Amino acid sequence: MDETRVRGLLELAAAATEEPPSRVDVELSRSRGRRKLWWRRASLAGASAAAVVAVVVAAVAVPGSHGAAPGRGRAPEAHAQVIAPRQFSLVSPYAAFGWLPPGDSLDGGTLSPTSVYLTAGPHTAWALTVYTAGVCNLTSAQVLRQLGRDQRPQLVCSESASGTVYPVTSVAAAQVDGHAAFWTARHLYLIWQYGRSGWAALQPPRSVAARTAIKVASEVSHGAAGPPVEYPAQLVNMPAGWTVAYVHFAADSGVLRASQYQLTGTGTGADSPMMTTDPATPGSSCYYYPGGRSTRQTINGYRVTVNHLPAPKGSVPTQQVCAPNADGLFVFVSTYGRHASPNAISIFRRHMRLLGTNPAGWTSKPLG
Repeated sequence: MDETRVRGLLELAAAATEEPPSRVDVELSRSRGRRKLWWRRASLAGASAAAVVAVVVAAVAVPGSHGAAPGRGRAPEAHAQVIAPRQFSLVSPYAAFGWLPPGDSLDGGTLSPTSVYLTAGPHTAWALTVYTAGVCNLTSAQVLRQLGRDQRPQLVCSESASGTVYPVTSVAAAQVDGHAAFWTARHLYLIWQYGRSGWAALQPPRSVAARTAIKVASEVSHGAAGPPVEYPAQLVNMPAGWTVAYVHFAADSGVLRASQYQLTGTGTGADSPMMTTDPATPGSSCYYYPGGRSTRQTINGYRVTVNHLPAPKGSVPTQQVCAPNADGLFVFVSTYGRHASPNAISIFRRHMRLLGTNPAGWTSKPLG
């Protein structure tokens, strides 16, 4: 098939879906990277568009590709009816790995209202980010059209003030569960629409074969049908209106254990309490600041360090309570602003119910 014919098919595919206005100024967007351990959609509208895309993918398949990649055993329509939600639940992950290479398994992730970020490996070598509807600025058809015009589309997925930019360079040699998929520069990410207006991005290990990455992507499931995140501590009698803004969890002995999480609510000032509840270890300790900014106290029978950190320029003061071992847990609470209500001391003293280290006693409801 000659280049003119391929371009024609690409433009037909793009025309099948009306182009919405771009939601993001690409020049102002910046890549957020992979956030310490914190954080991180595709059917075309209409059967005719899907048929055109299938022809296009076949026409631009990389040399040496023979037939379907592994992991495409399900019918192409398997996820065709997925409707990307406008907001994710923070109770359990909306997405899950279905197949990973031998020796690899889920090790943690982050849930937020607009994205699910999962890592797997033995060394977090696989990273999957799934976005809610409308977070990303292009459709699959628009990406195909720009590629057909020898342009380099930039998929920008912006959750707040910052965004992640995926510089698309090519169509993948095989579809992801029936959907057109794309590679970014240097095959750093494999991206695809898992549902209308909803994108997913898989970052595979650098040494993995492309067909293996496509298999992993094709087996990703959607729908928050898995186990909930369990919390080793519960906040009780908090002011009305407080909710979890995001939670970072670790896969711990078959349980998704909440490790770090942040609340958002209606309190005064700039308070957004942050909590860490990890298993205590012999090396667990709390930093002690000189100059009277730290004191050692006993709260509810636990030895803690209380830090009062002055506001750096343009910021707000911070109050921290750190317990290196409270019923087997390392607990760290931070609040921000002079008028935080409740503040870190109050949260630890009056609102935090520690549930120990046995998962049987944990809760999926962080606010009781």
